[in-house]
Amino acid sequence: MSMKGWSAALGAIVLALGLVGKSASADDLRGYSIDVTTVETDVFRADDPRSIDFTMHRRIYIGQAGDVFDYTDQSAGGFTQHGANVVGMDRAKTMPHDRIRAWTMQGNRLQAIVKATEGLVVRTIDVDPGRTTCAYQIAMQPDPGTGRVVVQRLNGHVAELTAMTLRSFTCTVRKGNIFAADQ
Repeated sequence: MSMKGWSAALGAIVLALGLVGKSASADDLRGYSIDVTTVETDVFRADDPRSIDFTMHRRIYIGQAGDVFDYTDQSAGGFTQHGANVVGMDRAKTMPHDRIRAWTMQGNRLQAIVKATEGLVVRTIDVDPGRTTCAYQIAMQPDPGTGRVVVQRLNGHVAELTAMTLRSFTCTVRKGNIFAADQ
């Protein structure tokens, strides 16, 4: 499927996720920042090493216009990567390594949905109603045609991901732009 086709399909998934249960707009989080650091163990079917600890520090600001500003530092097995992007809520954007990412809200659940080489990886941040703390979850959704989740690792290798386990996370929420001190 072409990137344009995947973008349309991912848009349909975002819309479907937004219609499940009672949905709420992102208005509650406009003007708030989220700082989340996670450590997960990713297990691969046939790559060396077969499992690896993956650390991610993500700083997110949801702007007054609803755009999601996302700055991420990742490391795994001696490899690191820094990424930054801005995308409108419920919109998909093409990312490096032929991935597509979309941010969506369902209630107080902020979701980053990434279309990998095959399948999806969904990272969910549950923000408490007082907007002071949050919880974090990860999930894989296999490609419907192949039944697999295939990702490009930080070392550039493409490998089938068979499991993701969240080992630890810290997550804080605060009013204001997390990047204001950077400017």
